Amino acid sequence: MKYFKPLKVLQAHSTSVRNVKFSKDGSQIVVSSVDGTTRIWDVKSGTLKLCIEKAADDQLSLDKEIITIDTLDKLRDSEPGKEITKLTGHIDLTDDVTFSSDGRSAVFYSMDNTIRIWNVTFDKELTLLQGHSNVVTDAKFSPDSQTLVSCSDDSTIRLWDVKAKTELQTLYGHSGPVIQVDISADGNTIVSCANDKTIRLWGRW
Repeated sequence: MKYFKPLKVLQAHSTSVRNVKFSKDGSQIVVSSVDGTTRIWDVKSGTLKLCIEKAADDQLSLDKEIITIDTLDKLRDSEPGKEITKLTGHIDLTDDVTFSSDGRSAVFYSMDNTIRIWNVTFDKELTLLQGHSNVVTDAKFSPDSQTLVSCSDDSTIRLWDVKAKTELQTLYGHSGPVIQVDISADGNTIVSCANDKTIRLWGRW
């Protein structure tokens, strides 16, 4: 396991940064903010490439394998209204669910400060991860599905070993709740955004 260290802090937004995502080749990140702008940054140089005024947040969600969940953890297939499985366990509202690259596992994160990984095929909870001291706001699998990256209102980013069910590293740097994280296609760079108006890049060392 190679640990992560801070690489760059990107600042331009005038208020909270809400969404962040790598391009497919990992060379750029696209970020949206409450200030109504979407900005595209070059990862290597840290320079701002484009600023789009009054862009909608859903522009960032076109190719995300994410289902929004309200009060119950349910997965549905393409047939409207047909429930294929019901996953329970969280004691508070569940925000989102995202899938591993092979589609066999799903990670749920919740307002109860926990992260749960389920085997979707067998409707079985595989892992309960506890460590964040406040609401978990996002969680993403690494490309090989062996590591999970999460962030929280506790201002931290945490890396987890999925198989061992243990925390690998805690990343500190943001001065406010961390809203979203993403990991590059090669697994070597993490990007995060937070209420402190910054975007931070983290790289292996």
